[in-house]
Amino acid sequence: MQQLQSLLIQEVGVQIHSSFDQTEELNGDEFNRKVQANYKTFAQALTKTKILEQKWDGENFYLKARIKVDTDNLTEQIKLVYIGGVSDGKPSQKTCKSVHNKAIDMLAEANRPEIVNQLVEYFQQYPIDNDCYKWQIGIIKNFTSLELDPAGYRQNLFERIEKEGSSYAGSLMLHVLRYAMAIRPLSESEWQTVKNTLQRSTKHSNSSTVDILIQHTKIENLAEANEHTQKRNANYQTLDELQKKLNELTKLAKAKKLGTPKTYTFSDLASSILNKTIKLQPSFFVAYYKQVYQQLDKRVIQRLANNVINDFKKSPDSGKLEFLDFYVSTLEVDRNSKRFLFSLILDLRNNRQGKVEFDQALAMLLKKHPQKVTEAIKSGRYNKQKKEQILIEYQLADSSIKPLADYAKLLSDKNAQKQQSGAEYLLAFGKRAEPAKPQVQKVLSRIKEIGNVQRPRNLVVALLKIMDNIEARDAKSIELMIWAVGHIDGEINKKAYESLVKVGAAALPAIKHQYSGLKSTAQRRLVEIIGTYTQDKYNALTFLKTLKPDTPQQKFALEDAISALQ
Repeated sequence: MQQLQSLLIQEVGVQIHSSFDQTEELNGDEFNRKVQANYKTFAQALTKTKILEQKWDGENFYLKARIKVDTDNLTEQIKLVYIGGVSDGKPSQKTCKSVHNKAIDMLAEANRPEIVNQLVEYFQQYPIDNDCYKWQIGIIKNFTSLELDPAGYRQNLFERIEKEGSSYAGSLMLHVLRYAMAIRPLSESEWQTVKNTLQRSTKHSNSSTVDILIQHTKIENLAEANEHTQKRNANYQTLDELQKKLNELTKLAKAKKLGTPKTYTFSDLASSILNKTIKLQPSFFVAYYKQVYQQLDKRVIQRLANNVINDFKKSPDSGKLEFLDFYVSTLEVDRNSKRFLFSLILDLRNNRQGKVEFDQALAMLLKKHPQKVTEAIKSGRYNKQKKEQILIEYQLADSSIKPLADYAKLLSDKNAQKQQSGAEYLLAFGKRAEPAKPQVQKVLSRIKEIGNVQRPRNLVVALLKIMDNIEARDAKSIELMIWAVGHIDGEINKKAYESLVKVGAAALPAIKHQYSGLKSTAQRRLVEIIGTYTQDKYNALTFLKTLKPDTPQQKFALEDAISALQ
């Protein structure tokens, strides 16, 4: 058949060439060689072939056929080949530039329907590659961005994929797939072409195809998506359609029929699906992970867990939290898992400020996996005291933890380090340290009475924090806070200032009682504190208006406080 087509091309070609306005004559033998060398190029002009009759007598084969020739197309091909355009099947640089420039000129006006039709016709005249005809990819990308769907173009693209050699089929398919799925979901025949191509494509092409399929599926949280995705989401396939395709790819992967030269394994496929659906399809992601996790390599699972946690830190949601719960429930307790879990706990603990989801994650871990969390904390790279304090904070049972009273006794120890240790343990108890309030007040009172004797600032600050935790509002506690707000140490008076702001207007009677006996600096700070009150403003204003400032700083503080309360 190829011989017959070549003979026809030669016969028609001679007649066409006679119309060229060229000084060079066409040599028959030379042209025959050109036709044989560039058969694929010329064959694009043969639009239809029908065999009418064929015979074989054992020695000779007779073939009769009707072949339809697109003479305009053949003319273009002959010009390219014979008049310096193509040499041994490869177009010259001059020809490539000419063809490319024409395509670019038309692309510049692709918003006009008539130009779009011309582009489609131009596209059909030439092959697609990543060299001379890479402008074809430009057309595909342009049509994608403009959402153009001219008649016949999409079908021709998928036909081109099927005819393309393995070396380029996968790359071409990715461009075509992005274009096609941006317009509308794939047809059964188009999907079949994709599956066939994946079997002879690289692992990268397989992985990228999975990404494209997921990217072009209607997403769950549309309101959180960018404007581009929201606009195109209506064109995308449904989640059910995605699941059907992924199930078919799973069967091929398990049969080791995806990828060449290296097989795209089921583990590769599952990893691609999970990593891509974390953000776009969180509910599907969790369900799919529960379905396949037992078939995945531990290293794949660990990488996936790290990805989910990193993404949870940036954009926490219930889907990732559900994954975290399930992941920890299936986690084997070993050195690596304990290290992972301890790192996670510290991350959530240290960065939870203003993030409700972080508190929810911690609460979930403590409620559902207390034993694993305990083991992780005990194995962490912290000193013994710090790890015990974390266990106390999260109310995790362990033989190393003593009763509250034992830690409170340390406050009365003559050794300063043991006093500090006792205060830090009591801090870990949070509001549960309430029974230790008498010991806390006793130590602060002694420090107050000693006066300028050197005492560790860390101890005083820790004791003030304990009173914050237990919400101490009694007269004795407030009296100690007022004393501390006038302390010469900046860390101490700063913490006392914060504590009195938290107490609020309940401290006003004690402030009024002690105010006159304080130094001007302490008085100024108390005025500033009163200016923050949201309750009992009348009594606060009445008191402030009775004050007579002794320094410019007091005067300014008083004016600001009165202004804030009015």
